[in-house]
Amino acid sequence: MLKFILEYGWVLIAALLLVLVYLKEGWDGIRAEAYKAMLYMEREYPDDAGRTKFLVVLENIYLLLPRSLRYFLTKEQFAKKLQDWYDDSKDFLDDGKIDQSA
Repeated sequence: MLKFILEYGWVLIAALLLVLVYLKEGWDGIRAEAYKAMLYMEREYPDDAGRTKFLVVLENIYLLLPRSLRYFLTKEQFAKKLQDWYDDSKDFLDDGKIDQSA
């Protein structure tokens, strides 16, 4: 096992660095696209279709993630992040602050 790590550890380190760089640089872009999709769904579809709207946004935004990131980040994990972004945006809209007051 140690031999394997010594021989191929650089691959794991490189993959981790790529993921970290992408998260730092690209996460804001993904979040912006998610906000756009959420706003579109809120405007175009009825209020009683909340779960359906969430699933449509999830499917579409998850596909925007690079394949290498999707390998490490499951759809269920991303769904939690997407829900956090939705909660933050809803919180921000009530008083201009993200302070869990919504």
